[in-house]
Amino acid sequence: MIRIKVIEVRKCFKLITIMTTILMFILFFSVLMVEIRDASVVKANSIENFVKMDSVTQNQDIHDNIFVMLMNKAIPLMDVMYEDTYGTKDYKGIMKLALSRLIHFDYQDPKTLLQAQIPIVREVDPTMAMESVNSNNVITPDDAAEVPIEIPDVQPNIKGDEDQHNTGETSEVSSNPQQTTEDPMPGLEIVSSAIPAKMPQKIKLDDKKPTIFIFHTHATESYLPESGGNFHSLENRKYTVRQVGDQLEEYLLKKGYKLIHDDTVHDHPSYEQSYKRSLETLTRNLKEQPSLKIVLDVHRDAVMNQEQANNTISIKGEKVAKFQLILGGKNDNYEQLKTFADYFYAKSESMYPGLAKKTLMKDYAKFNQYNSDYYLLIEIGNISNHTDEAIRTAKYVAEIMDSVIQDIKQ
Repeated sequence: MIRIKVIEVRKCFKLITIMTTILMFILFFSVLMVEIRDASVVKANSIENFVKMDSVTQNQDIHDNIFVMLMNKAIPLMDVMYEDTYGTKDYKGIMKLALSRLIHFDYQDPKTLLQAQIPIVREVDPTMAMESVNSNNVITPDDAAEVPIEIPDVQPNIKGDEDQHNTGETSEVSSNPQQTTEDPMPGLEIVSSAIPAKMPQKIKLDDKKPTIFIFHTHATESYLPESGGNFHSLENRKYTVRQVGDQLEEYLLKKGYKLIHDDTVHDHPSYEQSYKRSLETLTRNLKEQPSLKIVLDVHRDAVMNQEQANNTISIKGEKVAKFQLILGGKNDNYEQLKTFADYFYAKSESMYPGLAKKTLMKDYAKFNQYNSDYYLLIEIGNISNHTDEAIRTAKYVAEIMDSVIQDIKQ
C-alpha cells in the first residue's frame, strides 16, 4: 500500500508570514540606512546636494511606498484590500531602488552588475574615449584623448616627468625646471618670478592679423545656476564656457590683440567625438589664418571633491574662479608645450597668487595640442562655480596672457 503524506500548508502559514515580514523589514531598514547615510553626505556638501536634487525628487515617491509594499506583501489580505481600493500597485521602482542601493546595480546600465561583482571593473573609467590623428590627419584610436566630465581627481606623482608613461595615469606637472634632468632647449633665459620658469622661444606675431584663436572642444559645459544635463547646456549659452570665451575675447581685444573666437559646438550630439570635431575646426582656422599662433581651448572642470568645492579666491574683493592648465603627454612638441604652460603658470602666480592650480599632465593624451607650441587647454572653474565667478576669471587670464605675450613676442 502506498502511503501519501499530506502536508498541511496552513500549519506553516504563520511561520512563512513571520519570516516574510522579517525579511521585508530587513530590506526596508537596509535601504533606509543607506538613504540616511547618503543624506548626511549630501548635507556635508551643499554642492552635491544641489546636483542630486533631481534624483532625490524622482525617488521620493518610491520611498513613500516602501512601507505600503512591505505590509501588503507580508499580509495578503491587506494586499487584496489595497488593490480593490487603489488599483494594482507597481513595485518595480522599489525593487530597482533596493538593488541599486544594496548591490549598486542599475537596470538601465547592465555593466553596473559587473562592476558590483568584479572589483577591477570599477576602476575602469567608462566615459573615457580615445581619439587620434596621424600625420595624414586620419583619426586613429591612439591619438588625442578625451575625458568626459573632464579631468579626474589625481594624486601627485613623485616621479619626474621622464617617468610619466603609464597609460591612464595622471600627475601634477611641476613648474620648477630644476626637476628636469636634461634641458630640451638649452640657452633659454630663466625668468625670475614667484616660481622660476623657463622663457618660451620667441614668437613673431603679426599685429595686423589675428594671432590668437579661442575655441571650445566642450562648448556646452555650464556653470551654476545651469546644472541641467549634468552641467552641459546646449541652449543657455550665457551659462556656458562660450560666454567665458566671449569675455576673454573682449578683454584681449581691449588690449589691442586681433583674434578669432569660434564657438562651434563640438560635444553635441556625440560627446565622444568632441576632439575629432574640434580638430577639424582648429585645423580649418589655422589653414585659413596662418597668422594664428596662440591657441586657447577653454573648458570647465567637472570633477569636484571636498577639496575642490571651494574653487574661488578673492581678488579686489570679488570671488574669482580658479583655473587649471591641462597638458597632453603624447604630443611630439610636449617640451615646448610644457615650457609655455610652466611660464603661463609662473606668470599667474607672480601676478595673482593662488588663481591657478598646478598644471595637470595626461600622459596618454594629445588633446590636439601638437598643432601649436603655444597651445593652452585651460579649465576655468568647475561645477561648484557660478557663471559670474568664471567670467571674472576671464579678465585675469587675459591680463596674464598679455603679460606673457609681451615677454615672448619678437
